[in-house]
Amino acid sequence: MKIESRLLVPCLAVLVAQSGITLHLPSLPSIAKTFNAPDYFSALTLSSFLIGMGLPMLLWGKLAACLGSRRTLVWALMVFSVGSAGTALSIDMTTFLMCRVVQGIAAGGISVMARVLLRDSHSAEQLPRAFSWLSICFVLSLGMAQFAGAVLDAIWDWRAIFIASAVAGALSIIPVRLFVKVISSRRTDFRPDDSYRVLIRDLRFMSPVLAGGLGYGVVVLFGASAPAIFQLHFNWTVLEYGWIGWPISGAYLLGALSVRWLIATHSQQEGLLTGLKCLMAGALVMGAGQLIYPASGVALWLPYCLLLAGQGAVYPLSQSLASQNAPVKGPHAMALIGFIHQAMAACCALIASLLPKGDPAPFTLACIALSAMALTVYWLSERRSRS
Repeated sequence: MKIESRLLVPCLAVLVAQSGITLHLPSLPSIAKTFNAPDYFSALTLSSFLIGMGLPMLLWGKLAACLGSRRTLVWALMVFSVGSAGTALSIDMTTFLMCRVVQGIAAGGISVMARVLLRDSHSAEQLPRAFSWLSICFVLSLGMAQFAGAVLDAIWDWRAIFIASAVAGALSIIPVRLFVKVISSRRTDFRPDDSYRVLIRDLRFMSPVLAGGLGYGVVVLFGASAPAIFQLHFNWTVLEYGWIGWPISGAYLLGALSVRWLIATHSQQEGLLTGLKCLMAGALVMGAGQLIYPASGVALWLPYCLLLAGQGAVYPLSQSLASQNAPVKGPHAMALIGFIHQAMAACCALIASLLPKGDPAPFTLACIALSAMALTVYWLSERRSRS
């Protein structure tokens, strides 16, 4: 790829894939009303997308090894557009959820191929900064996509949101065809199934993967629980909830931009630990805020911004370290990272469906538990490797 497009195509691809998670969040109550859906519908629509996104990721890795990253990414974008259009045209809850699974399957392929393209076009020293750009795109999906979804829902209705996703997926094929060169797939010394077994057994690969996935799970938990908490418990409107996407985006952006400073003044391992500590601190402050100011929505989302700042640094550093430590080269490592992260995210979405609807207290406890697990897993791994 040309130097100007090394980041353009992967970032655009991730932005499209993540829009499937965040773009429709403000309209979840209106979607549920359209289908007369049960109370757990909000968590169900998110978990169906994440399950579809996570389960076939290992197959996307195998497909990329056969077809190459460029052709695989084009196919994934086409399927994403079809799934998004089907979601917009759904006439009942079952059809809607089935199309969400298709949308998620395609988003998983898009996400894996974006990371493979980044890894193939950057050196080990450049990888943390490159992955931080993907985190910045994740910021845009958290804030701009959430706000855009609220505007589309207010002007038209929720179906316009998924039509916009379909159009975005189709248009994204153009820069892929223009800028991404056809590169022969890398060969490994292992068969695909053996490659995944070798990766799973490698502690230096798995510990940053698990730490990043648990932090990502907190973000998913917030996305699944927040609409009901803010609109039902705190009586916020759809647009008021959409507006908090901006400070949330700023917090994640700050964390992503801090990666350059962290790797300039610390090792990548120390930078990841710093981000995990910030993640844990944000969760603890969020819990304390709910104890002291239980009726204040600000006491919930403001500490969440601190948590997101930590995750903004954790996610790119965890992926960079896992990629560098992977004992197997090729697309399989990135596919396994994506699979584990999406499987953990789907579990967190299911956890959200089990929490009392609109009650912030169990939600904050779950965030504290996930953050503590992320910090503990990586800290114990680093302590063991040093000894």
